Amino acid sequence: MRGRRVTYYLLFISLLLLMMAGCSKEDEDRWSGIDTIESTLYGGAGGYYALGFSFDLGKSIPTNGDPRPDISVIPVTDNGGNVTGAYLDTPILVAPFGFKGEFDSAAEASAFFDNLADVSGTSWVLSANPVKENQVWLFRTAGGNYAKFRVIELQGENRATGPWASMKFEWVVQPDGSEIFG
Repeated sequence: MRGRRVTYYLLFISLLLLMMAGCSKEDEDRWSGIDTIESTLYGGAGGYYALGFSFDLGKSIPTNGDPRPDISVIPVTDNGGNVTGAYLDTPILVAPFGFKGEFDSAAEASAFFDNLADVSGTSWVLSANPVKENQVWLFRTAGGNYAKFRVIELQGENRATGPWASMKFEWVVQPDGSEIFG
């Protein structure tokens, strides 16, 4: 009898471990991470789109999809068509961006980002412009949540297909609508 009980326990534990192994990171909600978005256009006759980022979904999504991404990176060009920088665009029409600071080094920006605990005292604007490396921003999502993000790397260049920009960023979203990052 005791041998059966041990066998059942081992079988139960084995099944539990198999079920846990079957759950991937993709199945979990993502409330923070490091991601990259870029202005590369995809598509063709049916329409073109880039991949923006949704903080509420925690992933990149098409700019022509439903839901629309919270942010997408847009290259800035001078009168000669040369890429001189980038800004972040959003379909949200109520000032969702809050600039918190620009820092001389990645270490300073990272320390400020890590210690940024709430959204108090923020002035909100319609776009993040200009966006630069070592900046820290807040964002109010269409879903009513707050996110903070730190620009790690920003690239821009002229390509055969036109102006191009890319932004690598670290982000955290507070998924319950709270103004405090915990």
